[in-house]
Amino acid sequence: MVSQTQGRKNGIFDQLLLVGILATTFFLPTLFGSISIAFALLFALFAGTVGSFRSARNAEFVWQPTLVALLGSFLILLSIFAFNARSAADLGHLVSFLGLALPLLLYQFLITLKKPVTFARIARYCVLGCLLGVVFALAQKFGLNMDRTVAVAAGANAVARVAIIFGFLAIACVQWRLPSRANMGVIALGAAILIVLLSGSRGALLTVPIATLIAIAFVTPVVWEKSKPLFAGIIALLVAACAALIMLDPSGMVSRTGYTLSEMFSGRLPGLSSELRFELLVGAWKAFLQAPVTGYGWAGHWDALMSVTNDPEYFAPVRQYFTFHNDIADFAVAGGVFGLFAYAIIILAPIVNLLLDPDLRANRRAAYALVLLPVCYFFFGLTDFVFGFDLLTTLYGFSLAFILAAAKGGRV
Repeated sequence: MVSQTQGRKNGIFDQLLLVGILATTFFLPTLFGSISIAFALLFALFAGTVGSFRSARNAEFVWQPTLVALLGSFLILLSIFAFNARSAADLGHLVSFLGLALPLLLYQFLITLKKPVTFARIARYCVLGCLLGVVFALAQKFGLNMDRTVAVAAGANAVARVAIIFGFLAIACVQWRLPSRANMGVIALGAAILIVLLSGSRGALLTVPIATLIAIAFVTPVVWEKSKPLFAGIIALLVAACAALIMLDPSGMVSRTGYTLSEMFSGRLPGLSSELRFELLVGAWKAFLQAPVTGYGWAGHWDALMSVTNDPEYFAPVRQYFTFHNDIADFAVAGGVFGLFAYAIIILAPIVNLLLDPDLRANRRAAYALVLLPVCYFFFGLTDFVFGFDLLTTLYGFSLAFILAAAKGGRV
């Protein structure tokens, strides 16, 4: 009786802890941004300690390849940061990368749960996160007359990228054979795209077609096999939603994006923002050539740029929280070839894992998510910064931990 009571208490405690991690990772970030992610990291650290203790006690610690690779990239960055640090404060930048170190521990907790986490449960929180985000965005637009939607502790670009991940993960995690849940995923995706438009983030908008192609490649064959009317309805709804959003064009972002692309294809830089980003990339390349082996450290980005420019005032508007606004450039300047190696691990680990594991490839939801996340983040990095800020870095690592745990639970 005592052991059964203790087991029930542990089960309730585990589920409360799981709800806390799910909510702070997939539900609240569209409203609270980094505040939510700070709690997600704390919950995951505690849960990971519990899961690791149980796994070690039962001699079943699972070294999941993707998450081990993320941990390896964190250790590379730790070495780079320590080598380049001028003060203890410089090492503080590593806090933003804890989202790469903790997913392996989080995974241990998830696979020790008596009731495994499921794709459907992840989807519910992603859907709720999109709906919360769109309500908040509409309130800002029409209630507060704000030009761009932002979270409490996250800028417009970050909120847009979080929304994209939530919307497309919801598509990944719904039960595709059930119309009601499939509709839930479509609603989440529509809300996510609306958040992107209200945020005014052109870089995030450019990623939507890429993610949509991935979703079509993985999802539509299953829906077509199960229900052709449902397939036709989903396609019609998506087309209608896109047409309506383009015609309404909140904040005029669609037209601005079209203008930007037309200018770029014509060989011109469309506006001051694009010119500044181009000059940042030129500066990053020059700085990388000056220290190609170990780089300058994450805290040394600004000093690296100043060492290769004759016009520091030109870059003054972006000095606060400075990055090169491009993942490849950021990692190259921060860590040289070692930084680029760490970035390659982060992006390629899920895809390589998928190629080497036939069980994962057989799980369509897991396969979709393991392709979606690195591809989206790669294109995010080409259009704006992602890694190096706790919100999106942690969302990447934790999403992978949840997807892999759901896939393992499905096998069991």
